[in-house]
Amino acid sequence: EVKSRRKLLERLVKEVIYAGTNRTVHPKYASAPELARALRLHHNIDVHSKTVLRDLNAMGYRSRVRVIVPTRDPSVIAKRCAFLNRALRSGKKWCSSVIFSDEHVQPAMDFCDRRMFVRRGVNPIPRLRERPQNVPSFQVWAAIGIDYKSQLIFFPKLNKAGEDDAHGAPNTGGRLNSARYIKKCLSPFFADLKKKGLVKDRVFQQDNARCHVAKKTMAYIARQNINVLDGYPPYSCDLSPIEHLWADMKKRVAKMHPETQDELKHCIQKYWDDLTFAEINRYVNGFWRKVQRGVENGGRPVAGRV
Repeated sequence: EVKSRRKLLERLVKEVIYAGTNRTVHPKYASAPELARALRLHHNIDVHSKTVLRDLNAMGYRSRVRVIVPTRDPSVIAKRCAFLNRALRSGKKWCSSVIFSDEHVQPAMDFCDRRMFVRRGVNPIPRLRERPQNVPSFQVWAAIGIDYKSQLIFFPKLNKAGEDDAHGAPNTGGRLNSARYIKKCLSPFFADLKKKGLVKDRVFQQDNARCHVAKKTMAYIARQNINVLDGYPPYSCDLSPIEHLWADMKKRVAKMHPETQDELKHCIQKYWDDLTFAEINRYVNGFWRKVQRGVENGGRPVAGRV
């Protein structure tokens, strides 16, 4: 009886559902209660969910968190494959020449460790999670490359005239258009590259945000005579090293426990000032490994750091 039940469980846990036009994959039975119900309804086997869980453990199955990854749309996967294969052919040295840029919103929220040690029967300290609109936050922009760290740009709030308000509270979500992007980010960034003599040796990367690919922005970048990473696929934040840096910044800034707008800005700037080239190079060198892993798995998302 136990052997036959476990054979059925083995079959049930492997059943999946293909949903939507993109044919995304979902487990059909994701919990012990669901499996117990399936055994009862379809196979006339009446067992408790704890028995199912015990069987699964004996068979070597463990419940794991399903990692959130970017879209698996076939057209996006095709673009990712084309980009990754082109990067692979260009080689490791070329991948190391890329400077990655992006915006990021950093709120004063509790992104500290999810776990802590407590004695049996003692509840851990809860993590406070407030609505982002109700806590201080900053939108920032930066760029990183091998042995390179740009200035960290803070976006001020727009005033009623639609201009930067130097005396106002920092921006918590105003739209970044091409004019502000060029003025606040690209202009000082390209000036810094030219000052350090890096324009000819480096490749500039940005994602496909509207302000990044606007005609005005692309015309401005073309006038700078810098190599641009063409064909960067959409929904590919998993490939960008700076996304992992932002995730690390969230946790480390949270451990400084900022409570006010000024404290948050100080903590963000301190994190950026303390960031070493050794740390930055570790992030950027991971791009080549992600290219290799992405080619191996057919362009599907590469979860986690490599």
